[in-house]
Amino acid sequence: MHSAFAHLGERYSGHLIFYRTRGYIGEIVVVIHFHNPREGSSNLMRHLCFSRLYRPLLFAAATTGAAFFAGPLAYADEVQSTPLPVTQPQPAPTLTQTVTSMVNSWGIPTPAIDPQIAAAVDTLAQQVQAFVAPVMPYADPQVAAPAPERHAVAQRPVDGPNYHWTNDPVSQVMAQKPGPVLHRVQGSWFNAPDIPEESLQAQAQGASLYGPGTPIYVGKDRLCTVGASGYDADGRKIAITAGHCGNVGDAVSSADSWQVGPSGTVVAKGSNLDYAVVELGSNAQVTQNYNNIRVNSVGGPMPVTGNTACKQGIATGFSCGLVWNHDHRTTASQVCAMQGDSGAPMLVGDRVVGIINGGMIPNVNYPCTTPWQGPFFVPTISTNMDAIVSDLNSKKSVGHGFRLANS
Repeated sequence: MHSAFAHLGERYSGHLIFYRTRGYIGEIVVVIHFHNPREGSSNLMRHLCFSRLYRPLLFAAATTGAAFFAGPLAYADEVQSTPLPVTQPQPAPTLTQTVTSMVNSWGIPTPAIDPQIAAAVDTLAQQVQAFVAPVMPYADPQVAAPAPERHAVAQRPVDGPNYHWTNDPVSQVMAQKPGPVLHRVQGSWFNAPDIPEESLQAQAQGASLYGPGTPIYVGKDRLCTVGASGYDADGRKIAITAGHCGNVGDAVSSADSWQVGPSGTVVAKGSNLDYAVVELGSNAQVTQNYNNIRVNSVGGPMPVTGNTACKQGIATGFSCGLVWNHDHRTTASQVCAMQGDSGAPMLVGDRVVGIINGGMIPNVNYPCTTPWQGPFFVPTISTNMDAIVSDLNSKKSVGHGFRLANS
């Protein structure tokens, strides 16, 4: 892996390719930075030359391989396939073929790729896939516990469901962080967001606090993230997350104060948009300021192509990336995310402009699991908040007239 990239670096001096991963069930892709010395690059692709990140990536590749046997992974079952007796099975498209097709579909012309480059990238993709392919459960088994006594002093747990501290060297290197590393989603190497003080204060009063970036359990086995919380036109407390996180009727509880127990229920889902409405109960509080993420408005203009948007998710924390394209419903961006980040707020300044949904390319199992991946990941799809609010208002049901907690 290292030698293949070193060879490419010598020949093409960083005019490489650009990949990254994403997905609520774990996806990746490599978006290629096509470079034609004679014709030049398009304005959009010119923004994507991250040569200064090239050397760290080489170390990342070696570190990723070393961590394969020591990482926070769970093994997936193998699936046996039987070819049809008549039709000869066709080989699956390679990663470079898939990405080329995707980029062409956006109207960006792509020159032919050197076969040596394509072979090296496809080989690297297969090696990375071997590292991250296992499919992890969404949430740790939750341990039943009595609700905390009111006005007791709430403290962060030493260890608990989706809350595990580690101090081993591999975790520190993979998280790019000296000292203890917090893992909250199985399979993620990122140092996860810790439980904020404001959540502990609410828990001491027997309540769970919901705001932008709050991790939530949905049903029995899903771990997702809240995009925004507030009230609807009838004064009901509401939280919004990704629609694929659960089904109508599923109980919802905060993963930051799981001891409180269920404090909400999924009451509605978008029919053609991937969002869900959680109606919160009397043991829930809402805020627009959570874990150093403050939002003051919902929706508004999306950034133009080449500008940045950010997100805060339980699996990969806070990160930003380029916006590729958007329409009135969804946005494609280069923001790192993986399972657990579904529903996380997409942020532009102090505005929540969307919620994370998944990776752009289906059936590709390369999650964004470590900051060493740098800018190498699959474009992420998010649903625009303006579209969500418009859909809610058209139904005149729970969630219509949504507004932030203090607006």
